[in-house]
Amino acid sequence: MSRLVSPKVLVVSSWFLQLSEREKQMILQSYQLLEREKEHPSGFTDFSFILFPVSKAYEGFLKRYLLENDLIAPEAYKSRKFRIGKAINPDISPSHRDEHWVYDDIVRVCGEGLARDMWQAWLECRNRVFHYFYDEDNVFSLTDIEEMIAQVLQVMATAVACQLGDDLDGVADITAGQTDP
Repeated sequence: MSRLVSPKVLVVSSWFLQLSEREKQMILQSYQLLEREKEHPSGFTDFSFILFPVSKAYEGFLKRYLLENDLIAPEAYKSRKFRIGKAINPDISPSHRDEHWVYDDIVRVCGEGLARDMWQAWLECRNRVFHYFYDEDNVFSLTDIEEMIAQVLQVMATAVACQLGDDLDGVADITAGQTDP
């Protein structure tokens, strides 16, 4: 099971400081919901609601990341029609790729590993949680959600490290059980 770093460690992390205030607030809201559920169990069977703020922060982060790395134009960033899932999906058929498909550009900027991780986090921690699939069990335990939060935050930390020109191999595992400062 993943163990997220404490909020005290999170808020002073160099990558976290690069996020917008709105993104920070949404991530911390998920932390608060997670802690509240651990301290005062509700008896719910599905904890997707805890991940929602992190998923929204991730979407905003990805759009801003693509804009700041000149992978999308300001018009796409502001557009209500721009779709992250389509833009970063490595499996889009070449005939359906348009000027907004940026998977190969992410690979060029930060490598195949980060591009694949961005897509996997989107698929597993956003689409699987937000959408209902009749043939899947769409119920997520508290442990599932904690692991999904860690997955999204790890991708964000790695993306920020790449953007800042840091060594990607040196990115700390945000689930490494670090203690409060």
